[in-house]
Amino acid sequence: MNKIEKLLVAPKAIYDSRKIIKNLYSSLYQYLILGKQNIKLKLRNGETITVSRFFYPRLIYYYYFGYIENINKDGIYFKVNNKTFQVPFKEIELLEFWNTIRALKSGWLYYKNYWEKNNVKFKHVYLSIYEVFEEEDYKFLNIKDKNVLDIGAFVGDSSIYFILKGAKKVYTIEPHPDAYKEMLENIKLNNMEDKIIPINMGINYEKDYVSINSMDITHVGGSFFNSNNKGIKVPAGKLSDIIDKYNIDAQILKMDCEGCEYNIILKDYDTIKEFDEIGFEYHAYNTKIPISKLLEKLNNDFECKFIWNWTDKDWPEGKLGILYCIRKR
Repeated sequence: MNKIEKLLVAPKAIYDSRKIIKNLYSSLYQYLILGKQNIKLKLRNGETITVSRFFYPRLIYYYYFGYIENINKDGIYFKVNNKTFQVPFKEIELLEFWNTIRALKSGWLYYKNYWEKNNVKFKHVYLSIYEVFEEEDYKFLNIKDKNVLDIGAFVGDSSIYFILKGAKKVYTIEPHPDAYKEMLENIKLNNMEDKIIPINMGINYEKDYVSINSMDITHVGGSFFNSNNKGIKVPAGKLSDIIDKYNIDAQILKMDCEGCEYNIILKDYDTIKEFDEIGFEYHAYNTKIPISKLLEKLNNDFECKFIWNWTDKDWPEGKLGILYCIRKR
């Protein structure tokens, strides 16, 4: 829906929301005139709740389009696929409305403090979990009965996916402290403590640490490349040194580390060329280095192809995408 369509819908959506918001005009005054960051709502059931400025218009919008059936102090009752699901406000604030609805549409169910689908459990269903489990971003990797090194594992979504698809063991590297902590919880939720080896480190070839300037787990990527060397410092090292330190024995490499893939391939290629297969998300827009620079290296020892490649006028080769490389025999 474009901006014009949203403007045309807005009056109808606002008027319709009076069915659930008793103090509609007062809440609009708080939002539009006073510019409050937190909006106090009186619900038709007599309860009073407070929602964020970001949350308020989306509540009205998704109610109008039929995704919300009811609201009370405990959360929102979504109507998806002709079924009703309750999700607490805190969870919706974290995931945002559309990601919450998309998870429910895909069959994920929320149980008090975790989500579950087909006996797979996660504390929160972030976009990356949807991409890994629903879109199967890494289904092209031949990981069955092999060991995998997962660099940029976030909350463990891809590592858990690899085990479920038959990997013997996954060594998983994630520097962000809160993402790493949640990854440990997800590994435990899925009873994979004996199959996934978590490592709380970053990859860096200039310093022995990486800086993280945001603890917001939903914006992990930006917390590295936009840190300007500010924030908390997490130990880091060269990939070759980390492999030696932790006795990592892996045949498959997956990378999604917001640009560190460039340093690993360009500065540690002797380590890279030992893997049988590599699947990685490249971030040319972060590094300002064209993907052709990586392919110049990789094509010496690998047959590479794009799984997907996002181009535009500024990045005709590709600004973001996933590359799949198989070592030549």
